[in-house]
Amino acid sequence: MQGVQKVSAIKGLGLEGDRYARGGGTFSRIKETLVSSVRGPTPRHVSLIAHEAITESNQTLTTPFTSAETRRNIVTEGVDLNALVKKAFAIGGVHFWGFELCDPCNRPDKLSGKDGFKKAFDSCGGLRAAIVSDGIIAVGDAVTMLTVHGLFAGQPLCGFRGDPPNAWPEGHRWVSLLEDHRYITCRICRDMLPSYLSRLELA
Repeated sequence: MQGVQKVSAIKGLGLEGDRYARGGGTFSRIKETLVSSVRGPTPRHVSLIAHEAITESNQTLTTPFTSAETRRNIVTEGVDLNALVKKAFAIGGVHFWGFELCDPCNRPDKLSGKDGFKKAFDSCGGLRAAIVSDGIIAVGDAVTMLTVHGLFAGQPLCGFRGDPPNAWPEGHRWVSLLEDHRYITCRICRDMLPSYLSRLELA
């Protein structure tokens, strides 16, 4: 694991140079296939963990884990990552979707030669997220919540006024119905989604 000051986030793939973006992560191959057959595909584009969780969990351990030894991509501060499951958020100008909690396993123990990671980081092992837009993220970028609208024929489903995708106010984003409709968080857009998806399937 190497620390960097900034990195390219690649939509639908991961962080440039990261093992999961290259398809070389522990869960990228056979294990991921087995998991997908049971509960569907799991985006492993990026993982996040809170600095506060590392500090608190280490207090229960004889030998603490460094942030790199947690094997997570991004360390946040002042953010409730557990609350971002099934939510859209941005880091700087890059759009993410909180897919699921990143439950701790025993692999950090094996790679660091230390003990107790799985138990110490239970319920605070971080967040696994999908990358929904390309861009650069850097140390110090703010984490912000987003309202995500579905875009159909160049206009948002909810009738939002504006000139998408160039004139959205801060905190709003759009996604394509053809690929990214599961990331919509605008309630009106979600209510209208089934009829629009039917149109797309018939087209």
